[in-house]
Formats: sequence, C-alpha cells, structure tokens
Amino acid sequence: MPAERYATAFSRYDVKELNMLLHVDATLRLPPYSTWMRGAPWALQVLEFRNDRISGITAYRDTGHLFSLFGLPDRLGEV
Repeated sequence: MPAERYATAFSRYDVKELNMLLHVDATLRLPPYSTWMRGAPWALQVLEFRNDRISGITAYRDTGHLFSLFGLPDRLGEV
C-alpha cells in the first residue's frame, strides 16, 4: 500500500523511495505556513493519491489539537 510505503520511507529518510512514490506534479502544503521550515517538523500528514502515486501532501502542524481529535499520542515511544 502506498501510504505504508510513504510512512516507512519518510521515517527512514529514504529519498530514493520517496521519489518513486511521488507523482511527477505532486504538491506539498503546510497550512497556514507559506514556506517550508528547516528541520523535521512534527505534523499530521494527509496524503492524496492519483492511481498508485502520491499527488499531494498536506502537513498540519497544530499537533496539540489535531492528534487528540484522532486519538493519537503526543509523542511516540522509544524507536
């Protein structure tokens, strides 16, 4: 499943796999920010698909509010 492949590649910083999963005209949105920030922001990422490729990624950084809506923990345990 593409979403699982994305999550694995993202967590491993596997740029080659991410590139294979992204559609040629994929977009990345970070509302309400207009620009990307340095580092690896903690965010709820919503993926959009066109066939078996990712066509869009929206990363919501208001995790304090959004994670609780989905029953997600504030932090992950030891990896």
